[in-house]
Amino acid sequence: MRLITIVTDIGGPVALHDILSELPRDFGTPIVVMQPAGEVLVESAIAALRHTTNLKIAQIQTENELEAGTVYFAESGSGYLPGTDRNRLTLVSANGQGKQTGMPGTVGALARLLGSEMTVVFLSGRGDATEIKHVCSALEQCGSPVLVLDRRESVVDELGQCALKFAPSAKELGAAKIVAILSDVSGRPANRRNTTESASKK
Repeated sequence: MRLITIVTDIGGPVALHDILSELPRDFGTPIVVMQPAGEVLVESAIAALRHTTNLKIAQIQTENELEAGTVYFAESGSGYLPGTDRNRLTLVSANGQGKQTGMPGTVGALARLLGSEMTVVFLSGRGDATEIKHVCSALEQCGSPVLVLDRRESVVDELGQCALKFAPSAKELGAAKIVAILSDVSGRPANRRNTTESASKK
C-alpha cells in the first residue's frame, strides 16, 4: 500500500492547489493532507479544491479505507493511528488513547507502518520546529522519502526549511518536479496540459 502525505499550512493553499490540480483523476494512491498546528479553514480549502482538481476531496472518516485518487484532510488538531493491515489502509482517532496526537503522531505512525512506501511532501507554511524535528526523525528512521517545495515557490518557507534542516535525505524541488515524482510513485502520469503549462512558466 502506497501513500502520499502532504504537510502544509492550509492558510496558504496556493502550492497545494497547484500540485493537486496537476494530478489525474485516476491517481493511483491516496493522499492525506496534514497541517502542523492551529486553527485552519479546512472546509474552505476543500470547497476551493473541488474547483481546481479532478481528485476526490474528503475529510478523514475514522476507520474508512483510504482510497486511491482521493485527497483526505485531517481535522485541525486531530490525531490518527493507522490500522495494522498494510493492504487496507485505515485511520482511527488517536485522541484519548494516550498517544501523541496531531500531525506529528499521525505522520510518525504512518512512517513506522509504511516506511519507504509513504512519500511525505512539505509545502508552504509555518510549523513548530520541535514538531517538525520529531516528524523528520521518524521519517529518516523509517526510510520514507521526503520532498520539500523549493523556497522560491513557497509563500512562507519556514515549514520547508525546518524539514530540510531535520531530514538530511530531503530533496528541495520545484512544484513541477514534485508532481512528476508523485506521478511515478502512483504509476499514473500527470495531466499533460497542466504539466506543460507549468514547465513553460519556469
